[in-house]
Amino acid sequence: MRKRIGLLMGALLVATVTTGWRSRPDPTLIDISHAIGSIDSKKQTWDWLSAQELIVVTTDTEPDNLLGAVSDEIHWQGHVELWNVSTGKRRRLSGLTTLLNRGWVTPYEIPASFTLSPNRTWLVWHNHQSQDGWPFPAAAHLDGTHFREWNSDTRGYGFFLDDQHWVEHDVSKWSSVHIVDLADKRKDRKYPAAAPQAKAILALHAVQQPHFVHVDFSDQKHVVEIATYRTKDWAAFDRSLHDHRYQAPHPLSKSTLKLPSGTNLFRFGGEASPDQSMVLYHLHTEHTNPVLAFQHRILPKVSATHVDTESLWVSKADGQGFHEIGHVVVPHHSKEDGEKEELSGVEWIPGSKQVAFVYHKRLYVVPVK
Repeated sequence: MRKRIGLLMGALLVATVTTGWRSRPDPTLIDISHAIGSIDSKKQTWDWLSAQELIVVTTDTEPDNLLGAVSDEIHWQGHVELWNVSTGKRRRLSGLTTLLNRGWVTPYEIPASFTLSPNRTWLVWHNHQSQDGWPFPAAAHLDGTHFREWNSDTRGYGFFLDDQHWVEHDVSKWSSVHIVDLADKRKDRKYPAAAPQAKAILALHAVQQPHFVHVDFSDQKHVVEIATYRTKDWAAFDRSLHDHRYQAPHPLSKSTLKLPSGTNLFRFGGEASPDQSMVLYHLHTEHTNPVLAFQHRILPKVSATHVDTESLWVSKADGQGFHEIGHVVVPHHSKEDGEKEELSGVEWIPGSKQVAFVYHKRLYVVPVK
């Protein structure tokens, strides 16, 4: 009898604690974030041009390229806006919209991956891709004038050398450096990667960004391996990923991060910041509050259901300082359902001090400390 009374008193105490816990919930990710405005991931794509500005591409008519079959009848149609997140103002770029709606400019797919030159003169973007996989980048002024397009390599990366010159580094076995003069295509130059001119350009880029971070979570979802490499070793690193005959360069540092118990990293849930100083993680967690679990053991009628959350975490590039930015409670999905993200479009914003995400068709920005 005394034991039963003791158990009931314990349950009453736990219930009191539980009530207190429920009445003081932690702030959610939404509570600590700044809502920018409505966005439709099904019809819109966007790229951050700076910490305060993004370009939004809205698709009205999708291109008719089913299974790679290109049609001259239906090409991409839509419009482009410039969105200032500080003021909340959205301005349609009429000239650029007119340009992109011309069939010979964007005939195959949605224009994407926009990058703005340092002095805001040029936009470079991925215009379309050929049927055999070769990309066609393009450039123009913000008003849609001075359009030009060029062939690119399937494996490589690009960056602005200055306000007028775009550089593409082909990292395949035929490694080369292509300098695109956006104002005058007659001045375009292409050098083998071993040429002095190419080495000088890549060395300058390495000074501006001396290293890059690779996040590997392919083997185990609860363990993340983080490695930092020299930027000058990018070509060798890329070759090692695509061809096992090539050996990966030695990293400057390498560390392993074990994720919290009960968490899984989303498939594309790990990303280094633009300045390569931090790593962002998008996690899914299934857990039961320990107070409710204890109460359920004493009083089985008390529910102790699982709670699913999606959360954003950050760490330094060496895995240290791993901590949560914030989380949201999400519906429970069975393993058969696969990965279903409630938080989408999770990405760093230029400047490496903020992270953007989409939740219930609204775009949010959250500061990272």
